[in-house]
Amino acid sequence: MVQTEAPVKVEALPKADCLPEKLERCAVYLAADGTIGFAWEKGVCTLTPLEAQMSLNLQLGQVICHDAKTVMHQMEHAGFAMEQVLFDTALAAYNLNPSQSDYPISKLATNFLSLTVEDGDAAACAQAIWHLYPIFQQELKKHQMEKLYYEIELPLCAVLYRMERAGVAIDAAQLQQFGAMLTQRIADCEALIFSYSQEPFNINSTK
Repeated sequence: MVQTEAPVKVEALPKADCLPEKLERCAVYLAADGTIGFAWEKGVCTLTPLEAQMSLNLQLGQVICHDAKTVMHQMEHAGFAMEQVLFDTALAAYNLNPSQSDYPISKLATNFLSLTVEDGDAAACAQAIWHLYPIFQQELKKHQMEKLYYEIELPLCAVLYRMERAGVAIDAAQLQQFGAMLTQRIADCEALIFSYSQEPFNINSTK
């Protein structure tokens, strides 16, 4: 994982009892239990699923999140409207090191912030995302990846979200025909390989 020379020390944001009606810029994290964590420059707060249903008048401006495409679906399902996804920490982590198999916030918080964060803790994860944002901004700039990230990768998240939301029209018959052709070609290639080895084996084995 690409990271700064030493993890950055950050100050914990104060806990807030409620959210302001308008959040110009905030970090958002949705936990598996439906709890939503929010972090902004003046504090961190969580909403239970019931509280979230009662806060639909909340206005979210620029949102920093982790896995933007998924968050767009989740926030829409929860009834929240977002003006703009400003930054995606998962996408930034992938761009900086695409060889990793996953990019959980717990790992990123440890590597970059020296924080122990549970991935199910909505408030802690939102706060980690908030603190990771400026660090990843700096890393993208240092590795000259700003153009790739801001002009290609991040806008693509919104395109993919809209495609998933609206669906994509396909020619089912043509797709089945193409699949049958691929199946036959794979079978022909396997037969040729087995003729060279003089016995069958697991071609898909990474070993």
